[in-house]
Amino acid sequence: MDTSKAQLPLVTVCVPVYNGDKYIIEALESIKNQTYENFECHIVNNASTDKTREFVSEFIKDDNRFHLHNHTEFFDIASNWNRTVDYISDEAKYFKVVQADDVIFPESIKKMVDLMEKFPAAGIGSSYRLVGTRVDGFGIDYFTGNPYNGKDILLNHLKDKMEITGSITQLFFRVEHLKRLTFFPKIFPVDDIHMDTRLAYEMFNITDLVFDFSVLNFTRRHAEAGTVTTAEKFKTLWHAKESRIHRFLPSFPELDTKYKLIRRRYAYFLLKSRLRNNRACLKWHKKFLKRPFTFSEYASGLLKENRIGARFFKG
Repeated sequence: MDTSKAQLPLVTVCVPVYNGDKYIIEALESIKNQTYENFECHIVNNASTDKTREFVSEFIKDDNRFHLHNHTEFFDIASNWNRTVDYISDEAKYFKVVQADDVIFPESIKKMVDLMEKFPAAGIGSSYRLVGTRVDGFGIDYFTGNPYNGKDILLNHLKDKMEITGSITQLFFRVEHLKRLTFFPKIFPVDDIHMDTRLAYEMFNITDLVFDFSVLNFTRRHAEAGTVTTAEKFKTLWHAKESRIHRFLPSFPELDTKYKLIRRRYAYFLLKSRLRNNRACLKWHKKFLKRPFTFSEYASGLLKENRIGARFFKG
């Protein structure tokens, strides 16, 4: 390692993967092509049964910054993402996760490190991202300027006035701030399929944000993406919204009215699923829902959320 490279803070990049042979080499190429040099990359193979192991082994053989870890025991996605934390180097100042079917653009790591170094109070960074063919991200004020108060960012997300946390690939973390989380090193919750967003919210609650107004990564949308398929099939955002607002309601009591509205609409969604005999959907929500709905919540949803009831209550 040359002297100039050694003087740069070390970034640990992790790529969790399960049966990702179709796209993972593109992801690894994008990491290898970073303009920022002082990184290490750990590929965490979750008992893949395709050619992931062979493809990655061939790719990394001539670059000692890349390391493949083959696990023979299959874990759920959150647990495998939590394995990545085990590979954060003791010398690493920053941590990034790249999904195996995503791509980061050449300046991605450098721009995040530059911002983090400029604003040492910030523990999390983000940027715009490309999702398929559209740029994703909204609600952050360019003229306010970095860094952004974390609790303000959190409240705006909970109010649905902002979205800059749609993918773990667009996020960047200061390791010392991650370690401040009470549940570290299990930083990804197993009871929330949108675990990357939940982690971002937890970080906003304890630290400030830096944001780069560039498109620094690409999120691939495809049929094999398990979380996307599950989210669309079972409308998991109902659970995510309910659980997130409940988690932070003590800090933001002004969200009480919104929380009750979400509960009412969620209850109506489950009622419709029951009437349609959508057993798979009901099973998913029963597994993760921690605060069962009351009869009055179901009744309120039925009265106020269906078209006839909504017309009646509007007067």
